[in-house]
Amino acid sequence: VTADVVVLANAGEARTFAPELSLLARRGQISAAPPTAHSRHLRAVLNYGGAITPLIEGHHYVGATFAPARGDASDAVPTAEDDARNLAALTQAMPGLLEGIDANRSLSRAAVRWSTPDHLAVAGPVPDPGAYRDDYDGLHHGRHWVRYPRARYRRGLFALTGLGAYGLV
Repeated sequence: VTADVVVLANAGEARTFAPELSLLARRGQISAAPPTAHSRHLRAVLNYGGAITPLIEGHHYVGATFAPARGDASDAVPTAEDDARNLAALTQAMPGLLEGIDANRSLSRAAVRWSTPDHLAVAGPVPDPGAYRDDYDGLHHGRHWVRYPRARYRRGLFALTGLGAYGLV
């Protein structure tokens, strides 16, 4: 297969074609929780560092954790510890909203998502790593007065990945 343009939109697998992309595997878990009298009328997602959804098929979804992935099958297994962590973060931000409930682990979900070190998504042309090293080597010395060349990119290669921290903001 040949193409003039390729867009890498395949999470961490983008590193197969562009190893210079700084992508980090992060394990996240959302916790399913039954409603309370205070929460059942929630009509919008509330964000507080984590988030809680309105009812979805009888449950709120609370979360999510954000930890380095272990790189094995356990990354996709929900844990009671992460359910407790998600509910504690919600309780700290919104005391009483889900007071007295326990997360229903059978509906909690865990998975790996891919992020970048600065938590901003990668969207656009993929840089030419050799050109960047050659052209911008002096930047880390604070040489702001130097006139640097325009950035050079790998021809026809684009990426949309690293959305695992904030999504596309």
